Amino acid sequence: MVVGGLITLIGLLLALQGGWLAAVGGSWFYLLAGLAYLPAGLLVMTGRRSGLWLLAAIFAATLIWAATEVA
Repeated sequence: MVVGGLITLIGLLLALQGGWLAAVGGSWFYLLAGLAYLPAGLLVMTGRRSGLWLLAAIFAATLIWAATEVA
């Protein structure tokens, strides 16, 4: 329950800061990742295994995004 709450809080903060970054012409990735963390955190809080799968998908998307940024 606590871990899910922390994931949700991190998602909220990431979405807010990512929204600001996107508004000033930066990467949209942080906004999208933050928005994806919100339901993942809620699913983890309720004990649903799909929350972990969503976190894994966010992690995979982050790896792909990072690889494209350095290439």
